[in-house]
Amino acid sequence: MPILAFMGPLDDIVIRSIEKDLELIKSKALACNNFKTKIFDGANHLYEGIEKEIGLYLIKWINENI
Repeated sequence: MPILAFMGPLDDIVIRSIEKDLELIKSKALACNNFKTKIFDGANHLYEGIEKEIGLYLIKWINENI
C-alpha cells in the first residue's frame, strides 16, 4: 500500500525538522515499498490557504499510485 506523508514549513507541531520528522515516519513504514514525502511551501499545521493546491496534489498522487 503506498503512503504519502506531507507537512508544511509553517507547521507548529514539528518535533525536529520537517525533513527529519518525515524521514522518521518513513523509517517506521518498513513494509511500504512506495513511500513519498512532500513539503507544501507556505503550509501551516492546518494547511490554511492552500487547500486547493493540496487537494489537486492528492488527486494526482492517488491517480498515480492507487
